[in-house]
Amino acid sequence: MDETISLDQVIESLKNDRQEMGELIEESITSLKTLTSYNSRAIVFNELIDVLLDSDMIYIAKSFGDEALACTSQIENRVEKAKTLSRLSNTFHRHGFHQLSQEIFESVLKEIEDIDDRHRLVNLLISLIEEQLDDDLIDRGRETLDRTLPIALNLAEDSDILVPLALLTDMKARIGDENAEAIAEKTLSLSKKIDRDDEDGWVDCSLIKAFIRLDRYETAEELLKQLENKGCSDLHLMEIGIVLSEKKLFEKALDLTSKMKDDHFRFPLMRVIACDLILEDLTEDAMKLAEDIEDDFEKDLVYKELVEKSLDEENFDDAYRYLQMIENSYIDALTQKQIGLKYHKKGRQKKAIDHLLEAGQIASEIDKDSIKLEIVEGLMELGMDDRATKIVETIETIEEKTISLVIIAAKKN
Repeated sequence: MDETISLDQVIESLKNDRQEMGELIEESITSLKTLTSYNSRAIVFNELIDVLLDSDMIYIAKSFGDEALACTSQIENRVEKAKTLSRLSNTFHRHGFHQLSQEIFESVLKEIEDIDDRHRLVNLLISLIEEQLDDDLIDRGRETLDRTLPIALNLAEDSDILVPLALLTDMKARIGDENAEAIAEKTLSLSKKIDRDDEDGWVDCSLIKAFIRLDRYETAEELLKQLENKGCSDLHLMEIGIVLSEKKLFEKALDLTSKMKDDHFRFPLMRVIACDLILEDLTEDAMKLAEDIEDDFEKDLVYKELVEKSLDEENFDDAYRYLQMIENSYIDALTQKQIGLKYHKKGRQKKAIDHLLEAGQIASEIDKDSIKLEIVEGLMELGMDDRATKIVETIETIEEKTISLVIIAAKKN
């Protein structure tokens, strides 16, 4: 990382120029240093960097980056260390600091280069790719995929371990890689030659998802029948159903829900399908499906999606109608926050304040620090410093308290 002034110097400078902000940053770091795990510290520093970069507080973010790197240097577990460094690299990459991000990612690669166990190495790389793709860092994910694929292919051909290759095959299809179909065919061919009694259905599941993404539905259906004959899990069906829903194959996705026995997987899949229906303006179908979800949390996530869509269309009457259907307090608070921020953008401050205060009241009643953090962020968007500070005072977990303090400091910038 480029040389930056130390965090202590940053804090002292802030306390001289902007005393309140400096004191908030100092309090957050004091709180953070009570965490005994260096990995936990580094993870929270990464969250703080994201907040600071969102507020263009670049020099403070970079000094936090130095602190995060110092924490990672103390992590003994190599896999944990690599994952945390990768997350830090992803954060800087998302905010456009590509050179700095690349330097950190090179340290990840250096950290794992001596891992001799190919299976362990490829599983670690797969977890890094998943985070890169989830962060929409497609180019970085593609680069790591291309680096990992030969290792997985050798593992399959030499040791009959096929799951990593199948997972990577689905990832290739997910990003629309031009070689995805050829790789899928290669993986399918190997799957027919290798004894796969111990892979728990994940090769077939991953191949099914890949072929659905590639619009090879007949192949996917054949593999699904094969998987069902072996006895597939509801988790497999849920993952396949999610991909079918993404491809707007709603009837096929719904067919899978009827084959599922465990509601812990069935209801989330129904919620995903309902939310995808909403995105396609099939609101009535989504509502009918939501009524069949016998889990308030999953059902309310559908109603929250309907509120958000109504807000995007500036249809506040419908937004209120769907809001009244929400029973889960956690989702109610998040939705109140969303409505408040929408009114804030429209310049209707009284309405915005009313909804944020309602969200804060709900958050205080359910006493969950993660939702309090969300409300602090919303209140600071409206410049309601005193209310936000009062909520922070009730937060008990070190991680959420630290992040909340930095959010307040950043918004005061």
